[in-house]
Amino acid sequence: MVYKRINWNTTTCNGSMNSNKYLYSQIARAICEAAYEKPLTIEEIRLKTGIPAMFIEDELPRLLHGNAIEQIGNKYATDFIVLRLCDKKVMETKFAPFVSDIADYFTELFKSKKTKQRKWLFIVLTLR
Repeated sequence: MVYKRINWNTTTCNGSMNSNKYLYSQIARAICEAAYEKPLTIEEIRLKTGIPAMFIEDELPRLLHGNAIEQIGNKYATDFIVLRLCDKKVMETKFAPFVSDIADYFTELFKSKKTKQRKWLFIVLTLR
């Protein structure tokens, strides 16, 4: 593989992984990207990324500790979701027909709960 810079922007993380702490380096990102589709051995990660095995072996304990990678036997798999541009396009296409219905549902739900919400907000505001 030819080296390529991986630019990931983390906007949210649901769970215990601190993405800024565990995915700050290109090596960590490359390992996670390589092992995203299926679990790989260290040798398979090395072949897919072009990163020497000793660097991968140094990085794996941190990624395991940070819940970014999961060990399955002698293989490693990325343990978080990466939303790629190709995934985003597919999701937008498949979800588009539902957006209007979902918006209408929540509009009606909020209208029906409006009185209860105001009472709850009043109580919260008066307790401060």
